[in-house]
Amino acid sequence: MNTNGDGFAFIIGHRKSGSTWLLNLMSLHPDIRGLMETHLFHLGWAEPDPVRRTDRLFSQTPWSEGGTKNLLKHHLMNLAAPVLKRSKPALSLKKEERPATLPDLGLFDQAALRRELRRTPPPEEYVHRFFHFQKDRLRPRRYLLEKSPRNVNRVETIREIFPKSKLIVIYRDGRDVVTSDKFFTRDYGGRAFDFAEATRDWRSDMEAHLKHVERHPVFACSYEKLLGDGAAVARELFQFLDLPHDDRLIHDLLERSSFRFYAGREPGQEDRKRFYRKGVAGDWKNHFSDEDKQVFKDAAGDMLVRLGYEKDLSW
Repeated sequence: MNTNGDGFAFIIGHRKSGSTWLLNLMSLHPDIRGLMETHLFHLGWAEPDPVRRTDRLFSQTPWSEGGTKNLLKHHLMNLAAPVLKRSKPALSLKKEERPATLPDLGLFDQAALRRELRRTPPPEEYVHRFFHFQKDRLRPRRYLLEKSPRNVNRVETIREIFPKSKLIVIYRDGRDVVTSDKFFTRDYGGRAFDFAEATRDWRSDMEAHLKHVERHPVFACSYEKLLGDGAAVARELFQFLDLPHDDRLIHDLLERSSFRFYAGREPGQEDRKRFYRKGVAGDWKNHFSDEDKQVFKDAAGDMLVRLGYEKDLSW
């Protein structure tokens, strides 16, 4: 068994910055098998009891899709896929063309993985076993890729467990991050939203990002560059991963991972109740009040300048 992390890749950031878009795009490459976010580099240490840890993994993460209570719904969706595909072309009939989740494992594999993890208290071993189990079952040609955006704060742990893994980060103008986060938290998630706290979180995550980029080989791109010149970003990314690519493949990946393809709307056509809300850059200008601007400038304005989004604080 490979124990050094070769053959693994992780999208480590950022929240509300295009990490799902990037995961969908990369999962379409024939040499990559994507995996929905597990939060394991947080959960493994936050929950010391392996039984409770496993129960949370299997029921409260995007990878679990709600756990066993949603298995029937998942299988019914697969049965209905040929019909649904007529109205929602992004619905892939091929497992290899979308990020994998718990229901992609057979029931016997699910039970075997649950038993194995429940007997594994040390978090490092727990995480190691989970990802190798997935790789053994999903059998990617080259990379098993997982994304958990807040892992930007856990890079050192990832490098300790998988020292040769590839790390990828996508970042975004913090004003758009906070705007997207507001609608996602309040309208999509139905929870209270704190503007100042979200701003401080973005700054903290960016500080972690910049620190780790100096210490480790990390591929970093901005949401805005992926939006404006996706082909150039994709070429650089696949060169970083040493994966074959050509213009035809890149065009196909960009088309089938686009906002238009997944949301069924043109970028800019807003739906606040959907995960894919608007798909544009600069939307903060439509939503920031003068008070919001001042709060953001005080908490994170200098970070915008450091990243090149603004020349100074006069915006």
